[in-house]
Amino acid sequence: MLFERAGNALKLVGDQYLARLFSLLSARFHLDQWSASIHNTLEVAEGAYEVLENQASAARSEFMEVIVIGLIAFEIVLTLVGH
Repeated sequence: MLFERAGNALKLVGDQYLARLFSLLSARFHLDQWSASIHNTLEVAEGAYEVLENQASAARSEFMEVIVIGLIAFEIVLTLVGH
């Protein structure tokens, strides 16, 4: 039981030490700025993806409209030729 208590106390002290060490290393290596830069880059990439997706969707819609108009014209021609 004494061994478990000592182990738990060391874990608590170890966690505090590791948290402080991470905090110091984070400040030293500017991890907050690096994270913000990555976040901004991902936002730009997401914006570019949305633009490309919208363009592809518009092109697909226009293509389908042309096909429908072509089919309607084909039906009209077949109707006129059939008489």
